[in-house]
Amino acid sequence: MWKKVISRSANRTFDFMTATQLDEETQGVVTEFVKAISSENYVDITRPEYENLLTMLRGISADRAELGFTPTETAAFILGFKEVINTVLEEKVEDPKDLASDVLLMGNLIDKLALYTFETFVESREA
Repeated sequence: MWKKVISRSANRTFDFMTATQLDEETQGVVTEFVKAISSENYVDITRPEYENLLTMLRGISADRAELGFTPTETAAFILGFKEVINTVLEEKVEDPKDLASDVLLMGNLIDKLALYTFETFVESREA
C-alpha cells in the first residue's frame, strides 16, 4: 500500500531507483518502525528504541540526495507512510474517539520522522 502511495506522490521515484530498491527501503522502514513503537514510546524519537530507524532514514536521505531526488520527493517518502497508517487505523480501531486519538498520535510521530528525514537530506546534499 505504501509503495502505491509513493508512486502516486513522487512519480520520479523509478527514474532513480528500481522497484527492488524501493521494496528494500519500505520493508526496512516498516520493520524498524514496528520495533521502535513496540516500546510504546510514540513521542520521543531521540530514545534508543528509534536509533535503528533513524539510522536507516539518514541513509535513505543521503542516498536520495546523491541520486538526485528533490527534498519534497524525499519527504513524501515518509509522509506517504502516514497515509497508510491512517488507513490501517481506520480499519482496526472501531471507537471514533480512540481512532481520533491514535491518528493524532501516529500523525505526530510520522511528522517528526519526516522532519528528521528532510533535515538529514539537506545535510547530505550540502555535504
